[in-house]
Amino acid sequence: MRKKKKKAGQSMWDTLFKANLQRLRRSRMTQAELAKKSRIAKITISTYETGTRSPSWENAVAIARALGVSLDEFTRRFKPEAAGPGRPAEGG
Repeated sequence: MRKKKKKAGQSMWDTLFKANLQRLRRSRMTQAELAKKSRIAKITISTYETGTRSPSWENAVAIARALGVSLDEFTRRFKPEAAGPGRPAEGG
């Protein structure tokens, strides 16, 4: 599997938000369900998950509320092989 390169100008927030949005959303609901709950267009949710766009603070808050998590959840680093679902890896 090819490793995706970080886009030029993409911040650590963008990288962590994208990865954690995908992880959190997939464990709870579909993009369509998240879009409806957060009142953000499904295509916009998709662009956040692919890293094409970064959310405004307002949209990040709306997504966090819809998923039932805090914004802190989007800035945590997770190691899937070391951490269980929803649990941070030790030392991370």
